[in-house]
Amino acid sequence: MAKNIKKQLPAWDNLGAPQKTYHKTKNKCLQETHNTKSIKNLIKCSKRLTRIREDPHHIPQKNCKCSDCQRDRTKGCKNPHLCAQTANEILSKIAPKFNTKSKPKKMTYP
Repeated sequence: MAKNIKKQLPAWDNLGAPQKTYHKTKNKCLQETHNTKSIKNLIKCSKRLTRIREDPHHIPQKNCKCSDCQRDRTKGCKNPHLCAQTANEILSKIAPKFNTKSKPKKMTYP
């Protein structure tokens, strides 16, 4: 499956997610405040964890002052870093077939 198609897959109740991937209370903010509907939305939310060089102001704390966390707090998120971690955890549990980090298998013909 192509990467651009994988990004369009639903973030919630994804076919590639094993049981117990989702946690009702942890995911509530991601769904309601961050409005994550697709895998692409989860990727965007989790990016701040890997963009430390671009935004060295992000710190792994509830009261982080980086621009992404401040923006999320104004939307009503109480702990933007935790939401980013939760999004990253969900993404890491998705099966390779549906995961954007895995490359599609090349078709070989006899």
